[in-house]
Amino acid sequence: MLNHADSAVCHLAGALGKPIWLLNRFHTCARWNVLRTDSPWYASMRIFRQTEPGDWRSVIAEVARDLRQRAQAFSSPDKKKKHS
Repeated sequence: MLNHADSAVCHLAGALGKPIWLLNRFHTCARWNVLRTDSPWYASMRIFRQTEPGDWRSVIAEVARDLRQRAQAFSSPDKKKKHS
Protein backbone atom coordinates (compact mmCIF):
# COMPACT_ATOMS: atom_id res chain seq x y z
CA MET A 1 0.00 0.00 0.00
CA LEU A 2 1.19 3.50 -0.82
CA ASN A 3 0.37 6.57 1.28
CA HIS A 4 1.17 9.77 -0.56
CA ALA A 5 0.23 13.41 -1.09
CA ASP A 6 -1.33 14.45 -4.41
CA SER A 7 1.20 13.82 -7.18
CA ALA A 8 1.87 11.82 -10.30
CA VAL A 9 2.81 8.88 -8.04
CA CYS A 10 -0.82 8.69 -6.85
CA HIS A 11 -2.13 8.68 -10.40
CA LEU A 12 0.34 5.97 -11.44
CA ALA A 13 -0.49 3.75 -8.45
CA GLY A 14 -4.21 4.23 -9.05
CA ALA A 15 -3.89 3.47 -12.76
CA LEU A 16 -1.99 0.28 -11.92
CA GLY A 17 -4.69 -0.74 -9.43
CA LYS A 18 -2.29 -0.61 -6.48
CA PRO A 19 -3.73 0.29 -3.08
CA ILE A 20 -3.23 4.01 -2.57
CA TRP A 21 -4.24 6.30 0.27
CA LEU A 22 -4.13 9.90 -0.92
CA LEU A 23 -3.39 12.55 1.72
CA ASN A 24 -5.06 15.61 0.28
CA ARG A 25 -5.09 19.30 1.16
CA PHE A 26 -8.18 21.29 2.14
CA HIS A 27 -8.19 23.46 -1.01
CA THR A 28 -8.14 20.55 -3.39
CA CYS A 29 -8.42 20.07 -7.11
CA ALA A 30 -11.93 19.37 -8.43
CA ARG A 31 -10.90 15.90 -9.66
CA TRP A 32 -10.81 14.65 -6.06
CA ASN A 33 -14.53 15.33 -5.47
CA VAL A 34 -14.66 16.99 -2.05
CA LEU A 35 -17.73 15.02 -0.98
CA ARG A 36 -16.13 11.60 -1.50
CA THR A 37 -13.43 9.53 0.16
CA ASP A 38 -12.96 7.34 -2.92
CA SER A 39 -12.11 8.10 -6.52
CA PRO A 40 -14.35 7.46 -9.52
CA TRP A 41 -11.19 6.97 -11.61
CA TYR A 42 -9.14 4.73 -9.32
CA ALA A 43 -10.97 1.92 -7.53
CA SER A 44 -7.97 1.23 -5.28
CA MET A 45 -7.75 4.80 -3.96
CA ARG A 46 -8.92 6.13 -0.61
CA ILE A 47 -8.81 9.88 0.00
CA PHE A 48 -7.97 11.46 3.36
CA ARG A 49 -8.56 15.22 3.31
CA GLN A 50 -7.71 18.10 5.59
CA THR A 51 -10.78 19.40 7.43
CA GLU A 52 -9.28 22.90 7.49
CA PRO A 53 -6.34 24.52 5.71
CA GLY A 54 -2.96 23.46 7.06
CA ASP A 55 -4.34 20.77 9.40
CA TRP A 56 -2.26 17.72 8.59
CA ARG A 57 -2.44 16.46 12.18
CA SER A 58 -6.03 15.24 11.78
CA VAL A 59 -5.24 13.67 8.40
CA ILE A 60 -2.29 11.73 9.84
CA ALA A 61 -4.35 10.71 12.88
CA GLU A 62 -7.10 9.32 10.63
CA VAL A 63 -4.58 7.46 8.47
CA ALA A 64 -2.87 6.03 11.57
CA ARG A 65 -6.20 4.86 13.00
CA ASP A 66 -7.27 3.18 9.77
CA LEU A 67 -3.85 1.64 9.26
CA ARG A 68 -3.98 0.14 12.78
CA GLN A 69 -7.43 -1.30 12.03
CA ARG A 70 -6.17 -2.75 8.77
CA ALA A 71 -3.13 -4.30 10.50
CA GLN A 72 -5.30 -5.79 13.25
CA ALA A 73 -7.69 -7.29 10.70
CA PHE A 74 -4.78 -8.75 8.73
CA SER A 75 -3.15 -10.24 11.82
CA SER A 76 -6.31 -11.84 13.22
CA PRO A 77 -6.21 -15.67 13.52
CA ASP A 78 -8.89 -16.07 10.82
CA LYS A 79 -6.85 -14.06 8.35
CA LYS A 80 -3.64 -15.95 9.13
CA LYS A 81 -5.34 -19.24 8.25
CA LYS A 82 -6.52 -17.85 4.91
CA HIS A 83 -3.06 -16.57 3.99
CA SER A 84 -1.20 -19.77 4.94
